[in-house]
Amino acid sequence: MAAFDKFIHQYQVSKTLRFALIPQGKTLENITKNNVLKEDDERQKNYEKVKPILDRIYKVFAEESLKDCSVDWNDLDACLDAYQKDPSADKRQKVKAAQDALRDEIAGYFTGKQYADGKNKNATKEKEQAELYKDIFSKKLFDGTVTTKLPQVNLSAEETELLGCFDKFTTYFAGFYQNRENVFSGEDIATSIPHRVVQDNFPKFRENCRIYKKLIKEEPALEPLLQQAAAAVIAQNPKGIFQPGTLLDDVFVIPFYNHLLLQDDIDYFNQILGGISGDAGQKKIQGLNETSNLFMQQHPQEADKLKKIHHRFIPLYKQILSDRTSFSFIPEAFSNSQEALDGIETFKKSLKKNDTFGVFEQLIQNLDSLDQEHVYLSNKKINEISQALYGEWHCIQDVLKQHKNDIRSKQGKVTAKSEKAVREWMNQDFSLKVLTQINPQNSSNGFLATLTDEGEKRISQCKNVLGSPLPVKLANDQDKEQVKNHLDTLLDTFHYLEWFKADPDLETDPNFTVPFEKIWEELVPLLSLYSKVRNFVTQKPYSTEKFKLNFANPTLADGWDIHKESDNGALLFEKGGLYYLGIMNPKDKPNFKSYQGAEPYYQKMVYRFFPDCSKTIPKCSTQRKDVKKYFEDNPQAASCQIRDPKKVKFKQGFFQIPREIYELNNTTYGTGKSKYKKFQTQYYQKTQDKSGYQNALRKWIDFSKKFLQTYVSTSIFDFKGLRPSKDYQDLGEFYKDVNSRCYRVTFEKIRVQDIHDAVNKGQLYLFQLYNKDFSPKSHGLPNLHTLYWKAVFDSENLKDPIVKLNGQAELFYRPKSNMQVIQHKTGEDIVNKKLKDGTPVPDDIYREISGYVQSKYQGILSPEAQKWLPLVTIKKAAHDITKDRRFTEDKFFFHVPITLNYQNPDKPRAFNLQVNDFLTEHPETNIIGIDRGERNLIYAVVITPNGKILEQKSFNVIHGFDYHESLSQREKQRVAARQAWTAIGRIKDLKEGYLSLVVHEIAQMMIKYQAVVVLENLNTGFKRIRGGISGKAVYQQFEKMLIEKLNFLVFKDRAMEQEGGVLKAYQLTDSFTSFARLGNQSGFLFYIPSAYTSKIDPATGFVDPFIWSHVTASEKNRNEFLKGFDSLKYDAQSRAFVLHFHMKNNKQFQKNNVEGFMPEWDICFEKNEEKISLQGEKYMAGKRIFFDSQKKQYVERCPQNELIAALQQANIPWVTGDDILPAVLTQPSTDTGFRHRMVDLIRSVLQMRSSNGATGEDYINSPVMDLDGHFFDTRAGIQDLPLDADANGAYHIALKGKLLLERIRDGKNTAIKNTDWLYAIQEARN
Repeated sequence: MAAFDKFIHQYQVSKTLRFALIPQGKTLENITKNNVLKEDDERQKNYEKVKPILDRIYKVFAEESLKDCSVDWNDLDACLDAYQKDPSADKRQKVKAAQDALRDEIAGYFTGKQYADGKNKNATKEKEQAELYKDIFSKKLFDGTVTTKLPQVNLSAEETELLGCFDKFTTYFAGFYQNRENVFSGEDIATSIPHRVVQDNFPKFRENCRIYKKLIKEEPALEPLLQQAAAAVIAQNPKGIFQPGTLLDDVFVIPFYNHLLLQDDIDYFNQILGGISGDAGQKKIQGLNETSNLFMQQHPQEADKLKKIHHRFIPLYKQILSDRTSFSFIPEAFSNSQEALDGIETFKKSLKKNDTFGVFEQLIQNLDSLDQEHVYLSNKKINEISQALYGEWHCIQDVLKQHKNDIRSKQGKVTAKSEKAVREWMNQDFSLKVLTQINPQNSSNGFLATLTDEGEKRISQCKNVLGSPLPVKLANDQDKEQVKNHLDTLLDTFHYLEWFKADPDLETDPNFTVPFEKIWEELVPLLSLYSKVRNFVTQKPYSTEKFKLNFANPTLADGWDIHKESDNGALLFEKGGLYYLGIMNPKDKPNFKSYQGAEPYYQKMVYRFFPDCSKTIPKCSTQRKDVKKYFEDNPQAASCQIRDPKKVKFKQGFFQIPREIYELNNTTYGTGKSKYKKFQTQYYQKTQDKSGYQNALRKWIDFSKKFLQTYVSTSIFDFKGLRPSKDYQDLGEFYKDVNSRCYRVTFEKIRVQDIHDAVNKGQLYLFQLYNKDFSPKSHGLPNLHTLYWKAVFDSENLKDPIVKLNGQAELFYRPKSNMQVIQHKTGEDIVNKKLKDGTPVPDDIYREISGYVQSKYQGILSPEAQKWLPLVTIKKAAHDITKDRRFTEDKFFFHVPITLNYQNPDKPRAFNLQVNDFLTEHPETNIIGIDRGERNLIYAVVITPNGKILEQKSFNVIHGFDYHESLSQREKQRVAARQAWTAIGRIKDLKEGYLSLVVHEIAQMMIKYQAVVVLENLNTGFKRIRGGISGKAVYQQFEKMLIEKLNFLVFKDRAMEQEGGVLKAYQLTDSFTSFARLGNQSGFLFYIPSAYTSKIDPATGFVDPFIWSHVTASEKNRNEFLKGFDSLKYDAQSRAFVLHFHMKNNKQFQKNNVEGFMPEWDICFEKNEEKISLQGEKYMAGKRIFFDSQKKQYVERCPQNELIAALQQANIPWVTGDDILPAVLTQPSTDTGFRHRMVDLIRSVLQMRSSNGATGEDYINSPVMDLDGHFFDTRAGIQDLPLDADANGAYHIALKGKLLLERIRDGKNTAIKNTDWLYAIQEARN
């Protein structure tokens, strides 16, 4: 069997270890005395105050950067024009490509790249802009450098002082920086300025250009009136591009959009469209929209003509950072009831003031007068709309499909192209015109009236809410329910508004869009308000909020090096197997001396580390300013001597640098960014001067070795193992070898008394590092964080470091929560949360029974709780137990980063290629198929390279705990809790705990079976199933956790130096960056398209090939479908009806790419009779289960019995075995006729998977006999085949993985098409 021992020490992995900190001695007393917590708490609060100030700086930076921005919009304009005429996927892709290019170009004005070449080339500007862009995400943002470069930023003295508070504490803003970098990014990020410019505002401006041209073309008399209105607005405040004499003909052209990128210009443009409100007693200055409306009122005949075209101009969105209306009534979180109620009341007042619902109601009532071809409903909301209007989520979709299929049927033969066109059409947003034409359910009221009625009803309820008072406070459940009802009503109407939020690139009627977007802007704060009010009402009684501790030291724990201990202020100690963190008081630091006596002592870590030699060696030698000046001033000098009489830097008190070496490092070849030195590989690649390259490389390496032996900071390390200089192929190889030796950890003894004295004097704050593994009561295997931490200091690791301790550690403090403390006293009865068999007790039942038990079994239980009471386990508390005890105490925390596989490359090198070479050399490698199941959360099947099943396993129950049941319960409770606004345990925590266990189990299976893992590829059609971990986001979390687990696979029960131990961890996947870059392989993890892996016969490879929506689209289609079969006969031997057909027939009703190895099939109506499985369980052969959506219940059917009844009713004899298909085709063709029924029976028998959500029954039953004359049925319990429907999916995912590995070994294309897959499995089975 193949072994994974080759995949050890492949690349570095970074981890952050987390520990609690327990203050020792007088540490806590001294922390309080020295106001450590107060200072850092205040800094955390100031952090929130500083963020808006930084946003103002970023806003000015954005405006100054875009002042000179000018890009060509013509390509995007043409692409949008083509897309609006034909909204196909191909046209959409061209729009996207044009948008991508423009976003990138605009982002270049921020970073300086736009000045690197082309029409804007300006080396000085490029350098200045690049430097400024770098500065705004650095310390220079706080020390006055940035505000000096941007004098337009007006800061008060108080604001300047606030910024100065963080001059040395900029690490607070690491996450904030990343978020604001996104604002200037050219990536497709909705909150970025380039996105706002390209994808939000340009389509609006473009539409305005079209509106203007249409208006003056249709009614030339309007042109002077519009020009006069614009002039009146401009006259109020001539500014920038808008000056007296500005012509609208010059404004409403595409190139002019370059003048509308800044907020001031956007505001000005919007004023021209909407006018300027007059001060009290003064008349409003009309904009273009009011001018055109007034003209239409005064000229009814012209108005009729103008109403038929888009005649209302659309205002532009505010620029990002300018639109950061923080809604002061919505804080980061509500801290008390009054805050929450005030926030709601303020929001209600804003809606009243703006008459939001009055405007909304008028818009909805006017839908019938709008251009319905250009008012859309969102495709994403179609099912929600269908449920709300018709009580069935699929109603509208079904009618749309029927509508399109009817059109397609009239057009003739179904082709792959027409199928694709239908799918694309179904995925687009639908206009009111289309939906009104199809009129779902043939409602007498009509679709538009039904839609309008629903909107009016919701808006009316909102008006009632605005007129109703809120409770005085949130004192009880009744108050909370009243507030919830208020917000739920408003939210329902916002959801209705969302129905109209369509693709912004579609051409829309401005008469709808303009008021819609105003309403949207006024209502959208509701989402944040609702969420934060609900979070406040349902919050846990404790708080998890913590803040960072600095101990008045801005570089606290930035590093551990002995030479930086005083600066960074953090020390590590060990004593008796326990570890301690010491923080030095920056105002009174201790001075510990090494001790060699017999008194009790701590071991203090002595950490030495010399960072990246590739930068440090030149920096400290040939690139020193004094060295450079010496050689320039003394052109004849053969060498330069660096003098260091105190031997601070160099052991000998000096260091000699030959001119040859100086020139070797300071002479560059090439130009621009492609410069290189003679000892670098680029020199050899460009010149092919192998001898010159090797000679230069050897000389530089010889010099570097001499430097390392002489330089004080590096002389302590052991470089004896370095290879001869001539043996290094390139400089990177040498530096890697050196860097791996420049890390060293030793210990020195410090007297216990000295440590304790320093703590008592307040010179040292001492904490014990703590987790459960450091408890005296600890038992069982330690967790991975403990193993990693101990490995840092283990003697085996220190001989040849694998685990390296890093700087950038952080300390945090979490104050105890102000909460009611609930205690269980010793001897008190306690209810266990799960039964003896591991079944979890539902949370609501558990709470009810616990209350009943704690009240000494007094009171009345609900009927459901009474059922559970005899089953639960009740035990006596062995000691006092405090609920949520960890939140009743002040807590300190320590987060410390480490590097695993420190001496290896920081990134994997051609990792997937290494794996593929290994798999080619080891064809015996097994395969694990993983599937998300309908009845199982995750299912795994292990197969051999020959396809034999080694193990099939459901992960519903792990370690005796039924996660499937628990997650199902929690999901129901979560939905109920969200609806009722009651607190409940987070399902997220339960899912993460479950996924962690599953990942561990799968990793164990990989090692046990020496197998690869194969998963379904989410990017090639994600199977939509419900419950458990079915959601795409949760499944991606599972994938990510599995990849990261396999990045550094450690088994806690293995010795440190054993394979699979901390020092020899397996590395079976490539490092994870993002799902977008993941591709179809990550090391031993492979992804395959999931098509035809679930509903497929493992014994024959048969799949249902038909598109039933097309077959049943019309009676004509049904008749043509039946004619496509060859024969229908009764086979006495198998006692089945056999329907024979060739794959070449009925092509118009088949899915794309379902042709496999088999050219023809016998579809059988299996005899419906009772059978017994190998496990002794009875089942009905050939039975099918359906869900009747109208009756809302599961229905069992026996297709053969139904067929026999139908034949008898039609007087068609069948027992002779003759072909009865001709007789079937002569039967009446009506909705209730035999042929209609026959199509339904064929469809039912081809349904291979049957599931009953009520009973849990779930199986695969094939309608095709295998070579042995059997119909595959998972209920038969044959161990060599999948045992249930979910196992079938995992089994075929594994088989597809087998095909993938065969292609890798054969050097073939690894993209598996459906036809390739079906051909392979059918060939193997027939």
